[in-house]
Amino acid sequence: MANGRKLPSRGISLKSGRWRLVTPLGEGAYGQTWLALDDVTGEKVAIKLIPVESQHVNMVPFIKQEARMLQSVANECLQNHVVCYKAMVGATLATGEDAIGLVMSMAPGTTLNNRHEASEQTLRALAGQLFGALTFLHGVGVVHRDVKPENVIVDKNNRVTLVDLGIACQKCPGMYRGLMGTPGYIMPSLMEQMEAATVSEPVYIPKRQFRMGDMWAAAQTLQTLAKKGSPTARLLEQLKRYANVGDEAGVESVVARLT
Repeated sequence: MANGRKLPSRGISLKSGRWRLVTPLGEGAYGQTWLALDDVTGEKVAIKLIPVESQHVNMVPFIKQEARMLQSVANECLQNHVVCYKAMVGATLATGEDAIGLVMSMAPGTTLNNRHEASEQTLRALAGQLFGALTFLHGVGVVHRDVKPENVIVDKNNRVTLVDLGIACQKCPGMYRGLMGTPGYIMPSLMEQMEAATVSEPVYIPKRQFRMGDMWAAAQTLQTLAKKGSPTARLLEQLKRYANVGDEAGVESVVARLT
């Protein structure tokens, strides 16, 4: 549903005086994320601004779905390396369009696509946290569906935060009519099913397969930092093979060896 435009960096107003926008952090498929200051607590937060309407589609149900999922994990987000939900705020964009802002914890650091090849020790530490975050989400019935380097933030101490639950789901629809995720980080067997779907002939994809898709995408993400041919790189490739054929026991075995 992304419209590919850039949101203006000035003239945005929040319908609450509690938060002050400071600077844009990045542009995603559904809107723009800003660094902001909380004038009550003094802390830095991230606010994801999503237009209420995009390409004539009402985005409110999708925004509320993301907020509900973030709320459902809010009590245990920090220790499980998942972005934390704080609040929802109305906003008006510089274009005059209505928007909704999701206020979230500010994850310090940089995304994995800004990182270079990591040592075996560091890579395994990152793997433990990323797979731990997914295991936590899957345990409460959430599948992320868009794990990729841009959605994994790592700080100077190599602490991981998994962000952007924009296309995650708890009550997943089951029937699909097109791609869900980012090409290059969609598990091949999942991609094949999605590509076979049409508006008139959707395909049924069980939630279990998206869980495997999350694990495949996490391995693909971590491979961007792995030295080719290293022990960790080989394990990640093995994990992807198990995930692609739906071998959950195989995936769990490799994750245990990685972490």
